[in-house]
Amino acid sequence: MNASGGPSTPVSYMAFDQELDGLATRFWPTGDLSGPPTLHGYSVTGSGDWGTSVSVGLNKTDGTPLPAGSAWSARFTGSIYLSNAGQYYFRLY
Repeated sequence: MNASGGPSTPVSYMAFDQELDGLATRFWPTGDLSGPPTLHGYSVTGSGDWGTSVSVGLNKTDGTPLPAGSAWSARFTGSIYLSNAGQYYFRLY
């Protein structure tokens, strides 16, 4: 039964996150991924040169902006598909 009490329609195909390009990103206002993330999005390249600056829009859990120079952390998840065979290098620093 569906939400209105009528018969349900069978589903033969279901997909999620279609047409999203890039890696899913989550940012935390802490340096160790603790607590809830306060910023979510998608990164096409997964790269950036943030140095000591804070990602734009990253707030503390109370909603106030995270001060410049504060510790923060990020997690990038997803799949990377390489169109050509070869040797690739990935780095974090």
